[in-house]
Amino acid sequence: MEMEKLNKSQIVLLTLLVSFVTSIATGVVTVSLMDQAPPAIAQTVNRIVERTVEKVVQSAQTAAVPAAVGQTTATHSAIIRMRSSGCRAERRCVRS
Repeated sequence: MEMEKLNKSQIVLLTLLVSFVTSIATGVVTVSLMDQAPPAIAQTVNRIVERTVEKVVQSAQTAAVPAAVGQTTATHSAIIRMRSSGCRAERRCVRS
């Protein structure tokens, strides 16, 4: 196969294929190395991964907080209005 005769879309597809195969191979090698690693090293790696995941989750939650706070406030105010009008469940309430 001559690389010079490939058009742009074929080059992109070939690049995606190589990237996919490389990522799968990296995952397989990583898992096999972790299986062979001593327990102390596996614990250290797992601890680092857990901390990294916690940081990512915290940053994702921080980015989503403004929308969630507004929704929560609206929900709480609706519940307060329902309870102050004597409603126990939303479906029993008659809205005016």
